[in-house]
Amino acid sequence: MQKATCFFIFVCGLAVAGARQSPALTNPLVNLFPQDSWREQPPSQMGLDAAKLDELAKQLGGRGCNTKSGCNTKSGYVVKNWGDQTQVADCLSSAKPVLSTMLFFAVEEELVKRTTHAIDFFHKYLPFTEMTSHDELVEDGLAWCLAKPSEVYAIFVFSGKTTHLELPAGSFESHWFDPHRGGDLVVGGVLVGPGRIPLGDSPDGPANDWVCLVREKSDPSGPQQTALI
Repeated sequence: MQKATCFFIFVCGLAVAGARQSPALTNPLVNLFPQDSWREQPPSQMGLDAAKLDELAKQLGGRGCNTKSGCNTKSGYVVKNWGDQTQVADCLSSAKPVLSTMLFFAVEEELVKRTTHAIDFFHKYLPFTEMTSHDELVEDGLAWCLAKPSEVYAIFVFSGKTTHLELPAGSFESHWFDPHRGGDLVVGGVLVGPGRIPLGDSPDGPANDWVCLVREKSDPSGPQQTALI
């Protein structure tokens, strides 16, 4: 979440920086603190490139930005707004600062101790930008499932629980990852679909949370788990 927030701020910063014109303003306006309503100025008057701001608005899309929420501003003036100004519905990133602050408190109070393990796991083993939530593939209340169906599955198995994974026809290999201590993957076995396949026990039994990584396997071998009858 924090990385996504920083990336969003970084991209917006680049967009505004790229919109600057190289010549210095000959008559720069005095900085204005917004009052009950926003005053507007054309981008050229504020040393910005209108075409690049148009491109930014096109990329952001949405139903439009209301001038009272700021839109694209510089020195206290609105320099770009778009869409129906009577519609105030887009929340977009407004929750990110709240969630980020909550995460910081959780880390500080050691409620979240190993965020780096999760980040490393996602970047090393998962095409996570192509994966979505598929909790319907596991038993409700026993695990969470993030998947790119037919190719890769990451199942977070709750402490004290075991679960099954709904798989299509084919062979898949499983490995276990410790989300609390990190480290290397622990070899599981070969799961053969189609059907609801038991993942088996985690390396130290059901005493702790574990993540089971299930990936498509082209050469089935090793111990196999098959569908429940």
